Amino acid sequence: MASFRSICIISVFIILNIYLTSALYEDQVGKFDWKRSFIGKVKYANFDSKRLIVATEENVLASLNVKNGQILWRQFLENPKVQQIEAIHVDAEIITVSGAANNWFVRSWDLNTGTLLSEWTLNNERIVPNKFIIYKDTLIHVVLFAGSHLEATNYNLRNGENEAKVTKISAPWITSISNCLVTQNYFACISSNDNLGQLYYVDLTLENSKVYTKSIQSLIGDGPGTVQIVDFGGGIPAFLLLRNNVAILVHVDGEKVEVKPFNLMPNAVGVLNNGRYFIYQLEATENPDKLIRVKSKDFLNGLDEFSVDLDYPLGLGAPVILASQCKGSVCDLLLT
Repeated sequence: MASFRSICIISVFIILNIYLTSALYEDQVGKFDWKRSFIGKVKYANFDSKRLIVATEENVLASLNVKNGQILWRQFLENPKVQQIEAIHVDAEIITVSGAANNWFVRSWDLNTGTLLSEWTLNNERIVPNKFIIYKDTLIHVVLFAGSHLEATNYNLRNGENEAKVTKISAPWITSISNCLVTQNYFACISSNDNLGQLYYVDLTLENSKVYTKSIQSLIGDGPGTVQIVDFGGGIPAFLLLRNNVAILVHVDGEKVEVKPFNLMPNAVGVLNNGRYFIYQLEATENPDKLIRVKSKDFLNGLDEFSVDLDYPLGLGAPVILASQCKGSVCDLLLT
């Protein structure tokens, strides 16, 4: 049977090891294994095999051993009250984008040692909202002008060379930055928080970036309540549309929009395992001894794969899944 590990993180690191196997006794399931202070509240996280790469609100970049919580290395960046890490990408190297307003640092770091490998700056003449897309070897800097347009510029991740001219896209539908997100190579927004709004999305890796649109009503139907757009993650261009605490999964691929015919929790995320996508979500239980249930679903049809209940500490609030990795029968989830 599968082995399952979960990680719960607050302002300190706490690891929960959960196993789905008859070889372990019941009292071994969901116990705290280790915790780490001196990191800060996690903002971004990526698993890299046996390492966990995190960026925190205290502007700390760190690598931890998933098994025992050892801090392998950490780097303290600029004053967090002035600048923040706004994007992170983990591949052969770690790429971070940090800064504020119109001045940004793009840095690459060695995975094993945390050594700074390269650094270049990205400056914008105007102080306006920014989004960053790290896709393959390209950094796409998206500058947003609410109610007007967006400007996208592609840069080589390694040296900061401008790979193409600035792409200007008419976008009067950008009404609020909170209604927009980045999912893989797509930038997506909803024009309003009700059924009368539209979904707009565009692939910013293409030279002739075409804006596609669908009505929110055609995606999630009629009904009262505020509509929100939320990231789904998992390395797939998809997002959740939330209404009345119910989430609908929307998968985009060019002009094709696929709406999954099942409801999810607002905290649902995508997880890739051996080339197959799964959905993981957290649910509350009625068991006072095991407050949280982790449930896995098939990405194609929404059918339940398995679930496990956790000994989740009282007083920590509702957790969300911040990062994940699966390899065969073992999955790691980072909760915060």
